[in-house]
Amino acid sequence: MLEVGNGGMKTHEYQAHFALWAALKSPLLIGCDLTKVSRADRNILENEEIIAINQDPLGVQASRIIRDAANDWEVWGGPLVDNEWVMVLFNRNTSEQEIEFKFESVWTEG
Repeated sequence: MLEVGNGGMKTHEYQAHFALWAALKSPLLIGCDLTKVSRADRNILENEEIIAINQDPLGVQASRIIRDAANDWEVWGGPLVDNEWVMVLFNRNTSEQEIEFKFESVWTEG
């Protein structure tokens, strides 16, 4: 169940949580009290673009493509309909860092 709005996480952590769940095609079951949720958390839960990724008709779950254990970040990705892709650059580190990813490194036409 989604933790967005339950307290205990920062906004960017909730955003990452929601984005990963959507990309993994997990059921987006809201686990907070909607009568008490903040506007910021509600904006996350109502993000139509992220919900569309979760509900994409192709229904293919994203998978981890790259894991940089030394810097504690990952890249997740998966196909969507119409030759589109979802990519999640996920910083697991407690510090801000730059993640560089070149789509061509994992996908080529053919």
